[in-house]
Amino acid sequence: MAKRPLIKGPLRAPLSEAWNDSYTQAPTSKDEVKVSMKRVNVPVVEITHEAFAQPFLNLSIIQERIRDDRQWRLEQERSKEQEAAPSSQAR
Repeated sequence: MAKRPLIKGPLRAPLSEAWNDSYTQAPTSKDEVKVSMKRVNVPVVEITHEAFAQPFLNLSIIQERIRDDRQWRLEQERSKEQEAAPSSQAR
């Protein structure tokens, strides 16, 4: 198999430097300060914890759930005791 000549000549190393991390901007040195004259007004949006509903942080809801859970457990224990009482009297 014969080698064909390349149209644009022999292969060359890439022009960009290998240590450059950005494909869009040249790296800046540590002592260089870039000053941009273009001013863009960026709207500032403040986000607070009050912006989102957080029912799990509402203590009144947690207390209601604890109270409901205790009441449900007491009712379960009472129903088990009532079921156990007739069976013990039958013996």
